Amino acid sequence: MPSSVGFASSSWRGLTRDAALAAFVMSQPTDFSGSSHLWALQNWLHRTRSILHICDIDPSHWTCLAIMQLIDAALTW
Repeated sequence: MPSSVGFASSSWRGLTRDAALAAFVMSQPTDFSGSSHLWALQNWLHRTRSILHICDIDPSHWTCLAIMQLIDAALTW
């Protein structure tokens, strides 16, 4: 993933985390229809930024661990 998006990985663990985060972000609901589409977009971007910030500070945070478990389960299903 490009570092300009905020992903910088120097290990396989980092690459796996980046892939898991990308998959999680892409799986988030994105309903931009109707008059509140700008608010929905801003809300989605804020949630995404919060998730990435938490995982950059503490990769062992429960949110990141839950994302990794979901990805592992999806890959082994």
